[in-house]
Amino acid sequence: MPFRVTDSATNARLTSQIATSRQRFAKVQEQLASGKRINRPSDDPVGAGDVLRLRTKQTELAQFSRNVDVTRETLQVGDNVLDSYQQLLDDARALMTRAATDPVVLEARVPIAIELEGIISRVQQLANTKSGDAYVFGGTRLDAPPYDANGVPAATPTTETTIQVEPEGTLIATGVTAESFLDDGTGTLIDALKTAATAIRGTGTWATDHATILGTVDRLKGFSELSNQARTKLGERLNHADEISARLSQYNLSIEESAQRIETVDVAEAAIALKESDTALNAILQAASQFGRRSLLDFIG
Repeated sequence: MPFRVTDSATNARLTSQIATSRQRFAKVQEQLASGKRINRPSDDPVGAGDVLRLRTKQTELAQFSRNVDVTRETLQVGDNVLDSYQQLLDDARALMTRAATDPVVLEARVPIAIELEGIISRVQQLANTKSGDAYVFGGTRLDAPPYDANGVPAATPTTETTIQVEPEGTLIATGVTAESFLDDGTGTLIDALKTAATAIRGTGTWATDHATILGTVDRLKGFSELSNQARTKLGERLNHADEISARLSQYNLSIEESAQRIETVDVAEAAIALKESDTALNAILQAASQFGRRSLLDFIG
């Protein structure tokens, strides 16, 4: 028995072919307009999954980059503060040296003591410097500044804070603690300067006061060395942060290139595909139009 394709079946097939061709044509048009081969997961489920994983990795890298930026800012603030701190040490040394060599006249020493007390106040301010909401030299101690208003050091123990700055878990210290350069193991600089200021004002025995002043001058050498060591640490960590920042940028660029290779359309190939889709669509439309013009004799066969 001969098989005859009905008009409705032929019409349905042509309609389906037209719809498919138009979808293909529209897809290529969209690719050329967006510059992307993958505009939605259905375009390439596997490729879309790969791009999603790469973009997720980029989001993680962006957070690490922000961590590095915050760390660099804090380290730089710390270095600037220590530069000012070193100047205060030099000024204090000069004042005490002058007090130790000036005539033993109280009136001549009081102005020096007043200047030294101003330096003490400034040292306290520098020790409690903040970057954002955090104390630059507070370390892991978050609930109190390194020194209170009276120059008394915080009782809460502290250590240097660290932050993760690379995917593999690299940690970097965000600064140094105030204790690392303001305490020489026998006491704090603030206490030493207060004792020296009292001696400069006079306690009644110049020989004793004189020895106290000279002893404090000697101790300042040690505090100066502690300051230099702290600045060396900050400098090394700044360099490390710069290196990490460069690595993160390079890693992000590599990921971006991989993602682009997957999702970016090849313009030349897409142009050819657009032309082919257009030709195929026109051919189907032409066939459909001819089907609609058949005569009665075509049906009688």
